[in-house]
Amino acid sequence: MKRKAQPVRVDKELWSRSSKQSLAYDFAPKTYEDRSYKCWRCGGAATFTADEQKRTYEIRKAYIWQSRLLCPTCWTEEQSIAQQLRSFAADWKQNKRTLVKNRNFLAEWLRLLELHPKYRGRS
Repeated sequence: MKRKAQPVRVDKELWSRSSKQSLAYDFAPKTYEDRSYKCWRCGGAATFTADEQKRTYEIRKAYIWQSRLLCPTCWTEEQSIAQQLRSFAADWKQNKRTLVKNRNFLAEWLRLLELHPKYRGRS
């Protein structure tokens, strides 16, 4: 049996400016608690832990109503694809004249462009 994690204290003064201006600021709970969810891409069970919530909202300053949709594995895959797409775009910007004739480059870029929305909710 998995033991339930301890709640983590909320410090809403560390939230982003937009989070402080939201209704959540006035009605914030005293603690973050683990939240279970189902990854909408792979369907696997995942948990947005209390510690991750604290890091997300108080350190990274993400908007307080932001929630997790992807499990850690799918999120990592999405981030990798996004990085590869940025690299392809940069290569294209620098070397368009030669890459326009490179079928392998264009095919791989197209594959990534078609794959990426499947992680972003726009499939």
